Amino acid sequence: MAVWLGGVLTLVSRPEERLPALARFGPVATVCVLVLGVTGVVASWEHAGGMPTTDSRYGRVLLLKLAFVGAVLVVAGLLRRSLARQRRVDAWLGLELALLSLILAVTASLSVTPTPAHG
Repeated sequence: MAVWLGGVLTLVSRPEERLPALARFGPVATVCVLVLGVTGVVASWEHAGGMPTTDSRYGRVLLLKLAFVGAVLVVAGLLRRSLARQRRVDAWLGLELALLSLILAVTASLSVTPTPAHG
């Protein structure tokens, strides 16, 4: 998560270096998404003692996080599409940064939310 968030923050803060950096960052971001997805599923399964449900606060917070993750993946796809068409990407980068920050906040909340398996 830190690599992805830091990469987007760098792209936002250095517009003059954006295009070459994006070419390097794209594959890194893809690997980050895959690693985060696999480790997120394993961690959720382990912490919740199985598949979390919306019957628990943990499950509801996790669902909120997954909604933000889905939204940031859509934005990242739209950003990549805009780059391919040589369009401005400032708004997409800002939105991606905001969504990643929300994901980080929800993840922090998850870390102190009791899991169904642990009460």
